Amino acid sequence: MRRIWIAILGLAVHGAAQTSPGTLTTILDFYNTTVFSPETGLLIGPNGVLFGTASFPPGYAVYSLTPPTELGGSWTYATLYQTQGTQRSQVLTSAPGLAIDRNGVLYGATNRIVDTACTSQICGWIFSLTPPASPGGAWSETTLYTFTGGADGTGPQAGVTIGQGGVLYGTALGGAGKGLVYSLTPPASPGGAWTQATLHSFADGADGAEPSGPLAIGDGGILYGTTSYGGGENHGAIFSLTPPSSPGGKWTEAVIYGFTGGDDSEAPSGGVLIGPGTAGQPILYGAAGADVVGASRNGIVYSLTPPTEAGGAWALTVLYAFPKDYDFSPGPLVWGESGVLYGSTFYGGAQRSGSIYALIPPASPGAPWTFRSIYSFAYGFDAPGGNSPYLGEALAVGGDGLIYGTTSGGGPFNFGTAFSLRP
Repeated sequence: MRRIWIAILGLAVHGAAQTSPGTLTTILDFYNTTVFSPETGLLIGPNGVLFGTASFPPGYAVYSLTPPTELGGSWTYATLYQTQGTQRSQVLTSAPGLAIDRNGVLYGATNRIVDTACTSQICGWIFSLTPPASPGGAWSETTLYTFTGGADGTGPQAGVTIGQGGVLYGTALGGAGKGLVYSLTPPASPGGAWTQATLHSFADGADGAEPSGPLAIGDGGILYGTTSYGGGENHGAIFSLTPPSSPGGKWTEAVIYGFTGGDDSEAPSGGVLIGPGTAGQPILYGAAGADVVGASRNGIVYSLTPPTEAGGAWALTVLYAFPKDYDFSPGPLVWGESGVLYGSTFYGGAQRSGSIYALIPPASPGAPWTFRSIYSFAYGFDAPGGNSPYLGEALAVGGDGLIYGTTSGGGPFNFGTAFSLRP
């Protein structure tokens, strides 16, 4: 593990955080649908249609929300697919995150299944959902790959990332070590089998353990991600995985930062974002967090800058440190306009029922970022507007600047909500 310095910018005291409430609109109460308990955030597709997943009734469901055709109108909900038969009894939850390709095909993952191959494991599968050929038709679900609980791993903890040529990349637990990174390559001809390959197995220790969150793809097809443990001091790591120079070669993994559990916190979650406009070795952004014993903070948002010379160390900078009384539980970050970062917390906010926040970049390099609490969800079993944004969900930012997301609780009978938020 490489040791590097940590520059801390904008250390938080609770009263110093800028607060400017945004305007939240509930666009769906799941009490009014055939499913409830949304398990992921919302993905924005063509024409502003939103896609997400839910877990009840047992199994998983993929749904859409179509924006109104006139000002002040209602969003239109539709269940695109819901598990049937043995799938319904086998699948307990879907992994956070959907992906969509240029043809409008959705891809996702499940992470709890019990079948003949996985009687004592948390297994899962990767699926696709193809839109109908004509409006109003049925969407078609296909299971692309089922994990066996052996060397191929078990329990994907996040959805997939789409790479060049339609190759899917993701992470799973188990395998030959403490989790792995895999690829799924589409068949050469329609109807053929997808090909799974394990690109790297984590060995624990300095190598990292238990990958968490989705992968990011940089220049040259380099994959970047996070592990919850390992990294030298067992507080989590950020890794890169470089593709081989020739087909069939071995991918090269490197731990580019190991968390210490000190000022840099621990347990990075939600993967990393690649900075806008960066090339080659990019600047990475992410959140780490958890209740570090004896620490004066409860999680951080950070950037990770590549070395200026070959063989140098990556430099972690704390952009914002959440105070202990914020009850920070970090979700993935997303980009907004002008390089603003948005994120959510499961417990944070004024009523400790979840929050949405922004980090605004400085006008000049090296100056502190500005924290802004955009919205604090209300406490209560059936709180209007929902509460507790699903841990691990990614917010979505539309072209109009609106933020979209879901809550796992609140709303009528505590079934959860989908919302839009004007910062």
